Amino acid sequence: MTGPAATTLAAIEDLLASVCAAERTEDFIAGRGMASPSVRTPGGTRIEGLDQPAISSLEVRPWDGEAVGVVEVEIAPDAAPTWGEVRVRLGPFEELPRLHPGPAALAAEWWRPHLPVDATLLVIDPGSPDVPLTHLNIRRGRSHP
Repeated sequence: MTGPAATTLAAIEDLLASVCAAERTEDFIAGRGMASPSVRTPGGTRIEGLDQPAISSLEVRPWDGEAVGVVEVEIAPDAAPTWGEVRVRLGPFEELPRLHPGPAALAAEWWRPHLPVDATLLVIDPGSPDVPLTHLNIRRGRSHP
């Protein structure tokens, strides 16, 4: 795979690794772009103007203490990989239990042995593998020995 989709998928993998490596939320946010208080996430931070043009913005819910951190990723439409490309590179994805009618929520576990915690990549099933994926969530996970 080459072109914008490959660049975007590499940027998503970089974000996954950064979320897993950052012990504190501030460590993840530092130097990443223009940060401001989030209007959608109480106590959260919105980051725009990232050095990765494929990523339009991030909404960061803190993970300090016992909180489960989440980073909402908005992908630039002209750089969005297809759902099929995301599944191949970052999957496998499994359907989560449904809490309401509508599209299924899907999750893929992600971890690397050299990182202290794992992450879960969450998406709403776009249906077709050809649909561009412009939104996804990264949930910071459990510690590894």
